[in-house]
Amino acid sequence: MPMAGSGSFELTVSVILLLLVAFFGLGPAIQALYPGRRELIEKAIPAAGIIGIVGFLWGAWMVIRTLIGIGMLGDAPLIWLVLMIGALDLVALGFLLGYGLVAKQIQGKNQAMAERGSKLQQRIGGFQFPLGLVALFVSGFLIGLNAIFGAIMSIVPSGFPTTP
Repeated sequence: MPMAGSGSFELTVSVILLLLVAFFGLGPAIQALYPGRRELIEKAIPAAGIIGIVGFLWGAWMVIRTLIGIGMLGDAPLIWLVLMIGALDLVALGFLLGYGLVAKQIQGKNQAMAERGSKLQQRIGGFQFPLGLVALFVSGFLIGLNAIFGAIMSIVPSGFPTTP
């Protein structure tokens, strides 16, 4: 059964998106701690909506892939759990970051949907900082895990069977 993030490409994209949404999720806290960095963060803010939408969509895909790989839960529960947390974090932070951009497009078309989205954004908006920290932790964990597995696979003989 395939595990989410099991491919090098998927893992790389997931880590990059987790780092990007972590940066934007932690942006207000970084501005408060380092007022001199305000200009740098404000220059990057226009990209936050697009990164949020991409993060939301990729996170939804990774949730599906992780659920497909639920058989991995018995073999490597910590890895499966971290991948699921990362995918859900991408969905939540992606929604928070991308909502403003999507709301501009649907505002005049469906008022009821815009109101529901705004209420949901206000409810989970207080979790932006903790979600950013989780994204930072998960991306660091996945980078470390990838490095460890890469080192192990480099010392395994090439003719050695790696799967039963």
